[in-house]
Amino acid sequence: MAKLRLYIAALHLLLTSIAANDLFFVTGPGCNLASGHSHCYSPQPGSCCTAGAPFCGHLFCNDCHTGNDLYTFPSQSCRGKAYRSCREQGHGSRCCVELGGGKGCAAEWHIGGARKRSMDMTAPEACTVVHHPNHMVYFDENGVRREIYMPVRDFFKACAHYKNEEWDELAKFPKWENQSYTEDDDTEDADNENDASKENDAAKENDASEKK
Repeated sequence: MAKLRLYIAALHLLLTSIAANDLFFVTGPGCNLASGHSHCYSPQPGSCCTAGAPFCGHLFCNDCHTGNDLYTFPSQSCRGKAYRSCREQGHGSRCCVELGGGKGCAAEWHIGGARKRSMDMTAPEACTVVHHPNHMVYFDENGVRREIYMPVRDFFKACAHYKNEEWDELAKFPKWENQSYTEDDDTEDADNENDASKENDAAKENDASEKK
């Protein structure tokens, strides 16, 4: 009976570790959600969430559990050596991890636990599924807090509107209602960085043509 209780407790810990761990990409200093931010809604452990400017300041994981590991990258790919890593310690504190502040950034989380984080800052497993954030929070010209859902591959288009303070364009996006990812939102990690750059460039070109 004692072994059964231990097994149930261990299973509960594992399941809660895999539960909705949302990755937040924050524009402002630190992990203050009073500034604009975007986030990947409940990505699976080991999947890569890629973002772009201006959401490459800091990252934190909502609902991550003690022992979960975060890895951040200064490009739109989770390949190779991480820029920063952090293990959640619990006790009311949480990781707030630098993203590098560049044009592109990425992050992933792993269950971690008893296994030590890699000393060479390499994530324990290569990711095969890539997401862009599907949720954005911004403050419009009147300082009103808005939340939008970004459908498949619309993240960089939304970023362009955000940077140009085109609040009317952002208001055209669907309202955020805790939408989950679908299979259409998944992309292979191979060539992801190039694909993301193309999407970002396309968004800029569309933005420039609309202003002419």
